[in-house]
Amino acid sequence: MSNLDLTPTNELVEELSKRFDYFVCVGRKYTKDNGEFIDLRRYNGNTLVCLGLNELVRHHILNDELSFSRNIKDNKDR
Repeated sequence: MSNLDLTPTNELVEELSKRFDYFVCVGRKYTKDNGEFIDLRRYNGNTLVCLGLNELVRHHILNDELSFSRNIKDNKDR
């Protein structure tokens, strides 16, 4: 197994897309050199299935955010 820090992103994404029938990968990286964002957007497989995976992840993220925000105590009383 190679060190993942040394493996180029494109190779990692290609390897992961080979391991799954349907694959969605999204990432964003801020570059200090020019102060811009680099977006990574890849999907592999049936478009409708990948859209369903996207919605599933979106649903989980929103539920996690909402449940987390309900557990934060308000510090106004202090």
